[in-house]
Amino acid sequence: MSQGVRHLWRYRELARNLVYRDLRLRYGGSRGGTLLGLALSLIKPLLVVLVYLFGLRSVLRVQADHYPLFLGVGLLHWQLLSSVLLSSCQAVVSNGGLVDRAAFPRMLLPMVAVVQELVTFAFTFGVFLLALYPWIGGRFWWGLCLYPVGMALHLLFLSGAALAVSSVQVYWRDLRDLVEFGLRLGFWLSPVLYASTRFPAKWQQLLFVVNPAVPILELCRDLFCLHKLPAPAVWVMLAVWSLMLIPGYLLFASLQSGFADEL
Repeated sequence: MSQGVRHLWRYRELARNLVYRDLRLRYGGSRGGTLLGLALSLIKPLLVVLVYLFGLRSVLRVQADHYPLFLGVGLLHWQLLSSVLLSSCQAVVSNGGLVDRAAFPRMLLPMVAVVQELVTFAFTFGVFLLALYPWIGGRFWWGLCLYPVGMALHLLFLSGAALAVSSVQVYWRDLRDLVEFGLRLGFWLSPVLYASTRFPAKWQQLLFVVNPAVPILELCRDLFCLHKLPAPAVWVMLAVWSLMLIPGYLLFASLQSGFADEL
């Protein structure tokens, strides 16, 4: 696996170009189009937060301390997870011509999808922290220094999941529909709109163990909303889910030899 990482590192310039290409395609080809697309990409997730906030707070009368802060942090991190998985499904399939003709490590393609979604998330979450966070009950404190550590572990999981779904999608084109359905179900089985304590007691521990979204959401809620250090169990589960990188890598390595024939 370490040899594969070194191999990927040698192609970092290609990875940078692919990320730049995909970002330009997503946000428009011209300079003005790119800036407008980037601005819209920053606003759209925040608008989603506002829509949910209006529906839950004003219509359904959900009452909770600092609920706008709680909802914003949860939704933005859920959107990162879902966008990475959905983009990764198409990472290899949508680059069939490149797979056929160019000699490069195929693992670069799902990694590009992860980086691309991470860049968008970084801009959006940065705007959230600077423009909204201090005004809706948040405060900056030393515990936030632990956030990059938690996100690094979460990104290892996302990378492993991206490798797995991108490779299986080549052979089973309906996988993306299954992933999309799983994400819709997982949205309601994750503490995105409400705290995990709202789940029945018998479900809380089970979801904490089997749902990879729960540990990162709990960590972010503790650090950004409750201003307290996450429990050791949160760090343990983040570390456990980060090991997804190993089976994801092995699965991709075992399937990539047949990509050219399938595409």
